[in-house]
Amino acid sequence: MKKIRSIVVLALSALTLASCGGNAQSASASSVGENQNTPSTIAEPASSTQEEVTLSYQFLGNYYQIASQYAAFDFLGNLNSDGTGILYKLTSHADKTQDTLDESKVTWRVEEDRDGIKTMTFKEKTSGTQEAYETDGKFTLALKFTFAGSYSRTIDFVGSSTIQYQTVDEWRTAVEGKAYEGKEDGGDDSKDDDTKTASYTFSAAEVIVDATSTAINNCAAECVLYEDGTATARNGYAMNGTIYSDYVKEEGTWKANDDGSIAIKLNDTDYTASKNGDDLLAFTWHTTNTEGAVHADFVQVK
Repeated sequence: MKKIRSIVVLALSALTLASCGGNAQSASASSVGENQNTPSTIAEPASSTQEEVTLSYQFLGNYYQIASQYAAFDFLGNLNSDGTGILYKLTSHADKTQDTLDESKVTWRVEEDRDGIKTMTFKEKTSGTQEAYETDGKFTLALKFTFAGSYSRTIDFVGSSTIQYQTVDEWRTAVEGKAYEGKEDGGDDSKDDDTKTASYTFSAAEVIVDATSTAINNCAAECVLYEDGTATARNGYAMNGTIYSDYVKEEGTWKANDDGSIAIKLNDTDYTASKNGDDLLAFTWHTTNTEGAVHADFVQVK
């Protein structure tokens, strides 16, 4: 009996030790598993450098046609590599103390098709969204701008990846006052006709685009027949019927016919001014300006 009791005690002791050992291993395994599933507390170092924004394209343009009557306008467009950009408009006067520099934000992108043709999409608040194809390494945009309240004009705004001006100040120094160079020395030859005596003057309140039969905004025309037999016809930017700058100017000659009409030649094109129902001489002038083929219905005013 003692031997049997000893065997039972030994067996129970072995079972107890085995149970304790198993719990220890289980606890150890559980601890390792939790450590494996716990995220590392060592953070990855944050990138200390961001992609540098550089100048990708630069655009230039100007509008000097009404410099002597109102102001001259120069434009600079800097397009950055991140798809943003700034449009600068310099409004210049003969007195530089009155000059102003305005800027507006633009966005842009360039896409290249499988044939290698690049297309730029350009967006600006006044010009809206437009597209232009690259030709000979350059893009030409139709930039619309406003002045004096509701008046507006559109210019060719030409740009490329060639950066001509490194700073806005450098550009301003180069273009400011350029529209007025030589004016103090009589460089404006448009006043030569003022010394001649006019025999007949014709005017047209509207210049009509032939393709659409619509009148061009703020555009008028006039024709003057001088006493010396020369003639001048022009159309251009006008306010209240007064032409301030020429879009087109044609020179020629004239002579009176026996029947009371007048034969006029402008740029080798012949016209005949005849009396209308109001007993005034009248004729239609055909020419071409930035809008395309246009005409003006001239009527004698004096």
